[in-house]
Amino acid sequence: MLFEVGADSEFIEIAPSMETQYTQSFEEVNLATGKGVGDSGATKPVMGLEEWPNWRKKLTDMGMADQITTERCQKTFRFGNDATATAKQRVTLPVWIRGSKREITVYLVPGRVSLLVARPCLEEWGIVVDYRNKKAMYLDEEPQTWNDIETNDKGHMILDLLNFPEDALEAKEE
Repeated sequence: MLFEVGADSEFIEIAPSMETQYTQSFEEVNLATGKGVGDSGATKPVMGLEEWPNWRKKLTDMGMADQITTERCQKTFRFGNDATATAKQRVTLPVWIRGSKREITVYLVPGRVSLLVARPCLEEWGIVVDYRNKKAMYLDEEPQTWNDIETNDKGHMILDLLNFPEDALEAKEE
């Protein structure tokens, strides 16, 4: 199990597996920049420091660099094998979920971990997932219907987070 270690040493479960297995399982996905893994066991979004420059470049190329904020932090994530990874930086960046603009604050940890979108993000964005049937419902859309979702070989939901509507990009360029 992966745990977040808070300032008061409170342990909160955020995902199953040991650090190396956890990291490897998401590295194997080899996601395109702009996609994230829906991790229903995570309480905070994380991404590897080696992956972040690709995202920053893509957002910059899309004219969204001015919407990225970076903050220092000190958040340690503890894995079930007692290994830890410490984020010393977090970034807030724009994302688009099925045409709706949102923001996500992501903790940057050492390594190449793909963006892991935490359960609270899915809740805030109104995404309900039926893992058995590989479908999702988006509560902010009308009508509310079940939609097929992309998954990886481990059954994790893959989210397209930088699918900006063309009119949003055109408005930004003006």
